[in-house]
Amino acid sequence: MEAPLTHIYATFHPWDFDDSFNPIHALAPFKNSLRVLDVFYAMFPHDDVDILYPQLISLSAESCTTLDLKRLVRCFPGLQDLRIKMARWEGGLGQDYIERHRLWNVASQKRHTWSSLRRLRGSIIQLYILGICCKSNYIDASEVPLDVTFNGRRLAAVLADAHPACLSLHLRSPGFDLLSLAECLAPASDELKAVKLYIELVGHEHDDPLTHISTMLATFTVLRIHSLDMHVEWKPSRNRRAQATGSPDGRDPSWEGTPEDKPSPSLRKSDLRTIAGDAVKYIPTLRFIAIQTSHSSKAELFEIGDPTDADKTLVELSAESRGFEEFYDSIMYKA
Repeated sequence: MEAPLTHIYATFHPWDFDDSFNPIHALAPFKNSLRVLDVFYAMFPHDDVDILYPQLISLSAESCTTLDLKRLVRCFPGLQDLRIKMARWEGGLGQDYIERHRLWNVASQKRHTWSSLRRLRGSIIQLYILGICCKSNYIDASEVPLDVTFNGRRLAAVLADAHPACLSLHLRSPGFDLLSLAECLAPASDELKAVKLYIELVGHEHDDPLTHISTMLATFTVLRIHSLDMHVEWKPSRNRRAQATGSPDGRDPSWEGTPEDKPSPSLRKSDLRTIAGDAVKYIPTLRFIAIQTSHSSKAELFEIGDPTDADKTLVELSAESRGFEEFYDSIMYKA
């Protein structure tokens, strides 16, 4: 007897894109056994579909279109993990389209909600359009950088919808105002326990990265998070490169590649400890901090020595320490 099919990975070339193909219909023979579905270049049309996939817990839809929340909730009522990566034209969606489809999706949840959903992954725009109202463990919106401050309003709406305990973001500045981040996170301030930030600091506005990061952390006093994981990529201006390399044009004479490929000056280990100290000062609930730069293969891990001590001390953890990861995973994957 053959084992039941539990995982399907189906991809279709974009030039073979068929508006009539509906994976919900096509995969119906496996509806009672399928637990994981990864679909690329497919359609989820707005037709009345009542085919139930009771065992499906993970759905990844990449470069797909026409995702309708009402149909997804009906067909996959037990879904726990949803990853959405839409077609490349997402950035060209008009404001009217975005707001209209969000209203439809939010209204559809008056009768059908997704109480099982625990992990959401996708761009802020797509998660905003879906408007999923649930209590999630984890939202990962780091695949597409937030590089426009206007999208901070959409981030705040997504957090108000899904109330995540753990959040992962990719921020690019200039473009996104780092000082507005805490305000964007405020709707989930009571639920958030862990935040992961991938931060790109680009150009002359960030020739003093420590000041910018410290100023951002100073706005985090409203948060009650227990862990903060930061990956900082610093791309300074040519003048700042010149100071670091001792070369007027910012080029390192020993560098044999092109100037564009030359690694930028790296934050020092002492800088990372300074950032950790600022985080402790501004976020009194912190227990763990991880900080990494684009030039380091591993993060610097710190634990707060005694959270009740007014003069909180930073205890550097070894690379083998599992304290931070175990704490983070306990939030992300809790039942």
